Amino acid sequence: PVLLAAAGSLAALAIIAGGVLLLTRRGAPPAASLVALEIRTTPPGAAIRVNGEARGLSDLKLNLAPGAYQIEAELEGYQTARASLEVKPPQAAPLHLTLEPLAAGLRLVSDLEQGKVILNEEAPRELQEGQLALDALPPGKHVLKLIGRDGEATLAFETGPAMLPAAADPVTRNLAAVVLASLGSRARLYASFGPAPVELDGQPVGQVGPGGLELSHLAPGTHELVVGAEKARRKMIIDISPAPLLTAYVQSDRDVGTLVVVTGEDGVRVFLNGREQRRTTSRGQLRIPNLAVREYAVRVAKEGFEEEPEQRVAIRKGEESKLDFRLRPLPRLAVLSISGGPAGAQVLLDGQAVGTVQDDGSFHHAGVAPGEHQIELRRERFAPRVIRRNFAAGQTVQLAGAEVSLERLPGRLQVVVTPRDARLTIARPGEAPRPLSGPSVELAEGTYVVSARAPDHSEASQVVQIVAGQTQTVKLELTRLKSGGTAPAALSGMALWGGGWVEEGGWFFRRGGNYVLAQIGRMDGRIVFTAMLRKGRRLRWVLNYSDERNHDLFELDRRSLYHTVVRNGRKNERPKVAHNLGDWQYCTIQIEVTSGSIIHRVRKGEEWVTVSQTPGEPGRDYTQGKFGFYLPGDDTVGLSHFSFTPR
Repeated sequence: PVLLAAAGSLAALAIIAGGVLLLTRRGAPPAASLVALEIRTTPPGAAIRVNGEARGLSDLKLNLAPGAYQIEAELEGYQTARASLEVKPPQAAPLHLTLEPLAAGLRLVSDLEQGKVILNEEAPRELQEGQLALDALPPGKHVLKLIGRDGEATLAFETGPAMLPAAADPVTRNLAAVVLASLGSRARLYASFGPAPVELDGQPVGQVGPGGLELSHLAPGTHELVVGAEKARRKMIIDISPAPLLTAYVQSDRDVGTLVVVTGEDGVRVFLNGREQRRTTSRGQLRIPNLAVREYAVRVAKEGFEEEPEQRVAIRKGEESKLDFRLRPLPRLAVLSISGGPAGAQVLLDGQAVGTVQDDGSFHHAGVAPGEHQIELRRERFAPRVIRRNFAAGQTVQLAGAEVSLERLPGRLQVVVTPRDARLTIARPGEAPRPLSGPSVELAEGTYVVSARAPDHSEASQVVQIVAGQTQTVKLELTRLKSGGTAPAALSGMALWGGGWVEEGGWFFRRGGNYVLAQIGRMDGRIVFTAMLRKGRRLRWVLNYSDERNHDLFELDRRSLYHTVVRNGRKNERPKVAHNLGDWQYCTIQIEVTSGSIIHRVRKGEEWVTVSQTPGEPGRDYTQGKFGFYLPGDDTVGLSHFSFTPR
């Protein structure tokens, strides 16, 4: 439809005389609402997570919306550092996290029935079921000796805080030793024999020989490591964790193997062929050495967890076999589930943040204790919603529909007008203006046109973007007319543009058509328009247009304003001018046209900023010809307001 401007609403539609520029990125919070935060760590280089989302490496500068955040810093070889903070404008104090180094650990795994272990000439320690575990080794050089009835093994190594343990090739007598030094995703493998082929999780990774073999890009958890081939093939189950760890696997030629039961839970009871083992799982697993070579039935159990099906495994000579059991807890807690919720809303349970509603409106939290709880939904620019529900063990409380919807907060408009007795009106784009009851009013979020009139004064209008929960101030100064003077009548509205425009949400869009011209005679005066580029590389308009071979072409992109003079088909590009508007979504432009000059201004906040001034040239009159938009191909432009005020 064509927008027809009535005489009484011409000033209201002259919104472009005070347009607003939206500088925020599409889909992101307005830049003015973000708070700068710097996250520093000692040592630097830690991976930073904000509410569980990876954001980069420290030291790191972020812009966050006001609210509560959980910050985590992770670095191989160090304990994860965590902090909770409330981000408030105008600027948050820098957050400094100190990561404590993880001490190195030592694990010795063997198939020896008996043996003594000596570390650094200390008192001998007895092997327990062929194993020894030491935590928090002091930094420095160490020598580990294993003495058994069947042979001996010696390993020299060095440890340090957050350091990959450095080892020499193990020296053995009548035994075979494989040593793995690991730290996070990095490891180095040593062997008392070789060179020998190495496989990791079924894939060849090289050969281990004197000086060891480097392994990289290891994921946390358990892996299957095979060293050697055919009769000399040895299979081990290795553990990869963020802490520095040295693990020595020492084997004799006994006809036994090892079973590693992985549960992910501590204190799990393990049964082999119905016989309960003396030890339970620790660090989520149990290693059972010196098992006779045959098949076993394996079962696990832990109070508070569902019963898992029995599994069977074949134990082979000189190999470690692994069984995985994924224990599932019995339903002792309740579940909170949300569907159709406001995407991005923070969910709080009894005042504590427990997560965020996903983009599809869903949320799931499985750790709710039985009893009555308060659920709160918070989202920037919306009024919070509080819901109380009773939760029973094993029950899922489902919230959906209207009970999880949020009401958008209104924004506030304050108008400062000179003279004070001027009459104020307000309108949305494409709507008729209505009186403004006072200089301060609450409004729904959106774009508005504020206009002012007073006797013996020129009229003034300005576009304002109302943001939920924020106050916007508009200043309008009406110029007193000379005695007997009248303000020039402004031409405005889409009636000046003819057909081909489609209305959508208060905007009028035009797709393609090459040169789309306004139906205005002599262009001696001021042009003001608010425009949005829906498709295309640049927003383009023309002045002094007589035909496709003779006109002045102006183009606006994210950084600069361009001017190309087209005369008799020949193009002469003038120097581009930076406009410093940032990443605009739509903008308001004012063009002053006289016979000898063209002045371009853009609206920034409450001010008009001059971007360029095109001087006159002999024999040229800029007021001749037409004004319009250049829309090649399927370029699409949207107009919210347009006006022309003759001089």
